[in-house]
Amino acid sequence: MTMTYDTDIKHGHINTDSGYTYGGYSASQTVHQRYLVRIPEGYPLECAGPIFCAAITMYSPLAHWKAKSGGLKVGIIGIGGLGQMGVRLAKAMGNEVTAISTSPNKEEAARKIGADRFIVSSDPESMKTGENSLDLILNTVSAQHQLNVYIPLLKRDGTLVQLGLVLSDHLVQQMPLMMK
Repeated sequence: MTMTYDTDIKHGHINTDSGYTYGGYSASQTVHQRYLVRIPEGYPLECAGPIFCAAITMYSPLAHWKAKSGGLKVGIIGIGGLGQMGVRLAKAMGNEVTAISTSPNKEEAARKIGADRFIVSSDPESMKTGENSLDLILNTVSAQHQLNVYIPLLKRDGTLVQLGLVLSDHLVQQMPLMMK
């Protein structure tokens, strides 16, 4: 694995003598040519960043957990940059998509980009409507929050994938998890 930020150089680097990579914060990238993708001629560069970052981040777990073939009930927690890309991709793959947010103000935008359902996680009644309904949840939230709130949304043998980076510990109550 080659990290893209603050790690030893493995494949050469442009414009630095430090011996470390600086990833997206630098003027060059350090990766093996096997992992490079050419941006097609005429493709708008302002669209390339989201496609190569958020789309890959969301596509990977969707493909890994078998949502690529459609037919699953997928929940996306957090309707920011990653979440919006996740809603679009999961829907385009043929899944039923539930957008999940603490803010009811995001419902219109979530439905506009493909969400079939919308759950307000800060509203117990809204959460109750989604109990035992999701095969897969992709959690994009990078702020401190409790995963226990979302476990009741999973069907038996459902999967919750943590994508948002939270630097503090997540506490998980075992009993609700064991029942799934």
